[in-house]
Amino acid sequence: MAFKLDSNPTQQQKKTVDFDSLLKKEITLFHKSFSNKKKEAFYTELAVLLNAGISLKDTLSLITQEIKNKKDKELFENIIDNIIKGSSFSDTISNYKDFTEYEYYSIKIGEETGTLQKVTKELGLFFKRRNEQKRNIINALTYPVVILTTALLAVLFMLKFVVPMFAGIFKQNNVELPWITKVIMSFSDGFQKYFGVFVLLLIALLLFKKAITKKEWYLKFSSALVLKTPFVGELVRKMYMAQFTQATALLTSAKVPRHYDLVLLDIGLPPSLNGAILSGEDLGIEIKKLMPKCKTIISTSYSDAYRLHGILNSVNPDGLLVKSDVTFKEIVSAINKVLLEPPYYSQTILDLLRKQISTDYALDKIDRQLLYELSIGTKMKELPSILPMSLTTIEKRKYFFKEIFNVQKKSDRDLVLVAKEKGFI
Repeated sequence: MAFKLDSNPTQQQKKTVDFDSLLKKEITLFHKSFSNKKKEAFYTELAVLLNAGISLKDTLSLITQEIKNKKDKELFENIIDNIIKGSSFSDTISNYKDFTEYEYYSIKIGEETGTLQKVTKELGLFFKRRNEQKRNIINALTYPVVILTTALLAVLFMLKFVVPMFAGIFKQNNVELPWITKVIMSFSDGFQKYFGVFVLLLIALLLFKKAITKKEWYLKFSSALVLKTPFVGELVRKMYMAQFTQATALLTSAKVPRHYDLVLLDIGLPPSLNGAILSGEDLGIEIKKLMPKCKTIISTSYSDAYRLHGILNSVNPDGLLVKSDVTFKEIVSAINKVLLEPPYYSQTILDLLRKQISTDYALDKIDRQLLYELSIGTKMKELPSILPMSLTTIEKRKYFFKEIFNVQKKSDRDLVLVAKEKGFI
């Protein structure tokens, strides 16, 4: 005896609404059919097939055969045609708005370093994390959005129907309306009168936003606004930092030679293990030797003129910042200035340079070192072991300093104070 299960009424499945899948369904605007959810599946499958040793063209052909969406199928058929004609995968996808710059540069790295399988695998994981993050945000915001939407609809309903009804009742009974009711009624009248204008204005605003989305000024303005938004700004910043570190990791693992355009150094760096580099100043000198075209910005907590002058002479950085002057905006300004039109100096450095320009005389390195040693309290008998001069020569130098600084009859302390005022220490 046998039973035909599909005809058994007890086995027939009832059609039910799957709310979980409904909430997870991705909504796309402005015909962006190739969504992040599809990208996750695409890059994951692409990585598996490439890892199996299948060529890129055959891999894309296999994936295209499984695609049911007409637009997506047409997109990948065009990509395959371009690859057959000799274009690279990265150059081909750069012609389509469905792919982002991050995808283009990641795939380009994979092609040029022979790590396309690894790159596509990482892209699959990247979009998986992004989709999970999006679902979490939607789940967190669903309840507040529903409440706010319901409240807004309730207010609109009252303005459209309830308030005019109460106004008629008050008018029939010759009762003077309270001032707040008058305000609400005037708002209700305005809402009814200009409702169509409001809708048209909203549509025009959406169309205008779509038209300027790719404009550079709009991208700068919207990015600055997003970054200043609490919570959201920090989240976006971390997302882009994750993309940057991922791209750097791909380049590093592929052992691609790195050419740096800009280096930011702190003078207070710890010494290297072999003792060849003792501070950020030494590292800056080595960078200038090895990469002459590389721009260098040095930050330091030192504010004394002697130390700052030494950094300017030894490293000659494209930018020098004293940490007490620095803010986030100043760092951004310094980077832009150094990359486009160096040099850049923070306010303390500029004050130092102005003092020196206004002085009629110049001191050499040994003169500055002598003044510096006097300022930190080094004893006279110890100076010959530090400076390439005898005690008699040091005394003559001190007399010369007092003469040019006009403190002949005063102590070494007064000499140091005047030298500090003039920006030499």
